[in-house]
Amino acid sequence: MNMHLRTLWVAAGVLVLATLAGTAPAEAQSCGEIGGDYCSQNGLCPGGYYSLGGTYDCHPCCKAGPSCGGIGGDYCSQSGGCPPGYESFGQTYDCNPCCKSRGLPSCDELGGICKGRCKPWEDNVGPASDCRNCCIDGGGPFEPAGENGGPQASLAGEKQAPECTPAPAASPAAEE
Repeated sequence: MNMHLRTLWVAAGVLVLATLAGTAPAEAQSCGEIGGDYCSQNGLCPGGYYSLGGTYDCHPCCKAGPSCGGIGGDYCSQSGGCPPGYESFGQTYDCNPCCKSRGLPSCDELGGICKGRCKPWEDNVGPASDCRNCCIDGGGPFEPAGENGGPQASLAGEKQAPECTPAPAASPAAEE
């Protein structure tokens, strides 16, 4: 038996076994059978297409698809997963997968007020979608005073230090 004929018999045997097992490897299927709509022979899919892998008739089999930006994605991963804070939109022709940032809530949604700098008695809950410093009343160690409305230190839960009295003046005789 010549080498070419022997290779065909082996390939046919693999195809029969794969069919009997219920699944055929992609190489044993045609591009159309796995949903492809472009058959490449140069190892690459053209722009606007993504690879479905090799098939017996294509290397690779390609499928037209949207771009990541076209479906609203803002991060194109090639690692097979999205980074923290992003959700996957699935595979697109240019990304695997296409990802979209979950976004930050507005300061109002966090119950705060946008300010350039938070007051000492306020907590900065961090950046929001509409500002860098989203401040909320923290009820911390500093609270507004009643008389003039300015902040007055009051260490919650701490004992107040006794009032200081000035040190006695040194006598002139002690200096000599």
